[in-house]
Amino acid sequence: GKTASIMKPALYRLMQKGCAGLVLDVKGDYVNLLRQYFPESTHIIGMSDDAEPINLISGYNTDKFRTLLSELAQAGNDGSNTGYFTMQGIVDALLVFEFIQYVEGKSPTLASIYQHLAEPKFFMDKVRKDVFENPNLTAPASFFSSLSTRISSTQFSVLHVGGLNGTPSERQLEQYSWNVGKLMGQLAPFYNDERVCRQLCATDALPIEDIIYKRRQTIVLDMNITRYGETALTVSKMLRQNFRDTVIGRGESALDREGVGKEFFTFNMVDEYQEFLSTESVGAANDVNWFDRSRSFGH
Repeated sequence: GKTASIMKPALYRLMQKGCAGLVLDVKGDYVNLLRQYFPESTHIIGMSDDAEPINLISGYNTDKFRTLLSELAQAGNDGSNTGYFTMQGIVDALLVFEFIQYVEGKSPTLASIYQHLAEPKFFMDKVRKDVFENPNLTAPASFFSSLSTRISSTQFSVLHVGGLNGTPSERQLEQYSWNVGKLMGQLAPFYNDERVCRQLCATDALPIEDIIYKRRQTIVLDMNITRYGETALTVSKMLRQNFRDTVIGRGESALDREGVGKEFFTFNMVDEYQEFLSTESVGAANDVNWFDRSRSFGH
């Protein structure tokens, strides 16, 4: 088949040449090859014992996280017309994201976002202590604006359900569950599964940029799709996007200094690509754009 006759020999040759990249597949055909022949040049991410922890949303800003949340909500769409409610849930998740990042000074993870949405009182108590009762707080104006808007624009936010104005009503609780339901379903494994949480929501993990350009290692995902199902595909798609952003975000001076595109190249190998290619016009356009642009970055 194509895996044994084309894909594995191509991967072997790329590794021999000292290239660094991202290897994704839904069957797990490549990780053992990399373990056996190129252990020092391989960075395994996933659920195996030799996998190194990572924070899947390390380096995300608010706009990039918003895009991810929209994609997660779409993936959890059951066909019901709940777009308005889901959008409200996304706004709450963004507020939590900015609170963790700007107020607590920590790196948000998918697990910490889920925890705060799942425990509104826990979140509201922290907001009250760290924001309302802290006159010396310094945070971007955009955070205070988001917080103020969320307080005044709805009675069904994570803040209100968390006890902003006292005990929430049954109606508030019900609508809040509609708001965050789809997102919570997608985020739940990253909090509830101890191994997934530990391996994919590590706050002190090495950034992808350092793995690829400083260590010059190839990242390979080892996460059994039979066991982890949709979560494994979600992780694969996130890694692919994070890798792409890393490659096309590399500055020209850094590329020249590191010899990227001359003595060192990056690559992305994806088996069963139909699992990752979106049929939506935006997704297809992004793929076309990636294939066109990435060559200018030594890829």
